[in-house]
Amino acid sequence: MAPLCPAQNKDHTAPFNLKKEMELATKNKN
Repeated sequence: MAPLCPAQNKDHTAPFNLKKEMELATKNKN
């Protein structure tokens, strides 16, 4: 599940990964 355009969206990479981590953490808790 890599970003479609890491070069263009490098500024959004950190928030994107953080959001995914939060989603995965929520799924794991449930």
